Amino acid sequence: MSKPIKPIEVASGLIKSVLTAGAGANSDIAVAGIKKGDHLIIVLESDTSSAILTDQTANATITADDKIQISVTTASDKILVFWQPLR
Repeated sequence: MSKPIKPIEVASGLIKSVLTAGAGANSDIAVAGIKKGDHLIIVLESDTSSAILTDQTANATITADDKIQISVTTASDKILVFWQPLR
């Protein structure tokens, strides 16, 4: 018997996610709701032509509230960001 999927609960709240457009290397990428100091869980790049996912977590940094940067270009792709709010 299957159970409904519930939000993942962690000590400080829920895990949040946003799908957004990529950008050039080291350019600001808008991620509504993310805050400087939050914990990035995973950042996935979705190639728009093939739908292949690439893990860009090691290349990603939260640079300011509502912004991340990725050190490689993701300009023509979509970015799926999962993070844990810490405040």
